[in-house]
Amino acid sequence: MKHFLKVFLILSIFSIVQAQELTRDCTKKDLIGVWEVTHIKILNKKIAENTFFDLVNKNQIRIYKKDNSLWTASSNNDLSKVYKTLTKLPQGDFYTIEKSTLFTHRKSKDGKLIDKYRCDYFINNFEKAKIKKGSISLMWYKNNIPIIANVYFKKP
Repeated sequence: MKHFLKVFLILSIFSIVQAQELTRDCTKKDLIGVWEVTHIKILNKKIAENTFFDLVNKNQIRIYKKDNSLWTASSNNDLSKVYKTLTKLPQGDFYTIEKSTLFTHRKSKDGKLIDKYRCDYFINNFEKAKIKKGSISLMWYKNNIPIIANVYFKKP
């Protein structure tokens, strides 16, 4: 019951955010660029730390490219000085987007799906949460249970 109430509360907050016209579904055009994490919200600590350990690190960079390739890095150490060098290395992942759902695949013969997550784009500032206009919110699920909701802001 406690878990249900937590999920209900989180989904209610996201509904309020959209009702206040703070967000809309992400588009590929929105995603192109380099993103740094600004907010990390762990909704299910046990699953997050075991399955999504890279998404709980305080420093995260996600790079979505026009050719649908994707590059990600996360660490508890500063990434700002090394990310340009690291992005030259092949990552082997690519993404597709359908409505507000992002799918990440591993480049291989079978194109194995490695992640599926919801993406919302902030069209206005969300003052209460200190989220800037132009940020994206990514929500990861496991078995239809929200696990992590992170917010990223595009680097200039």
